[in-house]
Amino acid sequence: MIAGQRKAHKLIWLGMALAIPIVLFFAVRNLTFTEAISGTSPSGQLKARFDTDRITITLNTSFKSPSAVVYALDKEGKIGRPLGQLSAPGTYSFRTSDKVIGVVVVDKIKEQELYKIKF
Repeated sequence: MIAGQRKAHKLIWLGMALAIPIVLFFAVRNLTFTEAISGTSPSGQLKARFDTDRITITLNTSFKSPSAVVYALDKEGKIGRPLGQLSAPGTYSFRTSDKVIGVVVVDKIKEQELYKIKF
C-alpha cells in the first residue's frame, strides 16, 4: 500500500468510527421499549394483548352469540367506549388510548357480559 492509500484508508476508517455511533444514537433515541401486557380468559377462548396504543384480541373459537362487542375498561373499572365487534375466530386489532386497564366482551342482544380481562 502506498502512502496515499494509507492516508485515505486511515481517514475513511476514522470517519466511519465517528459516524456510526452518531447514526446509531439518532436511530434509537425515539424508540420506546415497553413490554406488552396480556391477559387470557379462564376458558382460553379469548386472549387480549395491550401494547402502547393498540389492543390485539385473539379469538380461538367463535361465540354462541352473534353480537359480541368489545368495550374498553377505564381506570375506574367502568365500561368505556366500544372498540369493535368480534364475529369469527381470528385476530382483531383495535386502536385505543393509554387509559385502558382491560377489555369487556358483551353480548348486546342479551345484555350479558361474556368476558372481562384486566391487564
